[in-house]
Amino acid sequence: MKPTSKQYAQALFETIKDADTMHVQGKIKQFVKILIKHHQTSMLKEIISYFNALWNKDKKIIKAEIISARKFNETIIKLLSCYIIKLSQVSDVFISESIDKNLLGGFVIKYGDKILDASLRKQLTIINYQLSMN
Repeated sequence: MKPTSKQYAQALFETIKDADTMHVQGKIKQFVKILIKHHQTSMLKEIISYFNALWNKDKKIIKAEIISARKFNETIIKLLSCYIIKLSQVSDVFISESIDKNLLGGFVIKYGDKILDASLRKQLTIINYQLSMN
């Protein structure tokens, strides 16, 4: 039975997780040679995806998306990044940004299974709901 993408990713992760930087490139080359030898290069994209998930979990790195009504400057992104790190208790965060003019103002942060909605649209929805209850 041939190894799955997850098994290959786990094997690669175990091989390089504690390796010093000088030896990582050689270990990756050996890994790719094994994939070529076993005609498994078509699995590479999936292997990389699984590997990244393992690596990020081990190194306490998360991905977060910041959605805003307009593009934020670097200082605001850095502040939000630090805030996400503090909230999620990780060592680092990779930020992707997108624009949604329908937010009207503010921002939405998505990371892991969490959503932090600090948008003007959300605040107006809450106010509208509260007014309709009276």
